[in-house]
Amino acid sequence: MGMPLRLSIAALLFCFAAACKTPPPAELSVEIRPADAAAGPALKSGDTLKRSAPLSLSVLNASSAPTFLMLFVVDAGQRVYWLLPNATPNAQSVQLPNNPSPMKLGPVTLEQATPGKAQVVAFFSDRPLPAMGVNEQVRVGGWNAVRGLDGATVVQSYPLVLE
Repeated sequence: MGMPLRLSIAALLFCFAAACKTPPPAELSVEIRPADAAAGPALKSGDTLKRSAPLSLSVLNASSAPTFLMLFVVDAGQRVYWLLPNATPNAQSVQLPNNPSPMKLGPVTLEQATPGKAQVVAFFSDRPLPAMGVNEQVRVGGWNAVRGLDGATVVQSYPLVLE
């Protein structure tokens, strides 16, 4: 059984500090679900997903700090599919509203993605980050190449299989 696909800043920091024991409740998170099961459980790490399946996103920023998010999927062909922000030439990470309730986004699909293993990647930061260089970094060095993106305070990722 995989972990729920909940990308969490608190969980990641806790994992670094405590060897990945059960994390405390997160103030910042992203959950991805099939849109037809928006009230159901989030996707799990390692789940298989049809590329044509609409997805809904739920983003939470229950903290009081300014927080920005970049969220994308890297497919088996090392191409980047942007979920947040939209793929535009001057795109930068999106500021999350401070709200105790999740913000719902979507639906989105990954229809053009290459079938096979994929990574969902989230960058949380305390300032806006440009998305411009991410595509090239992934093309050259795979999704791990973007882990050192200047200014990213937390990077979290989960594998999926696209069919």
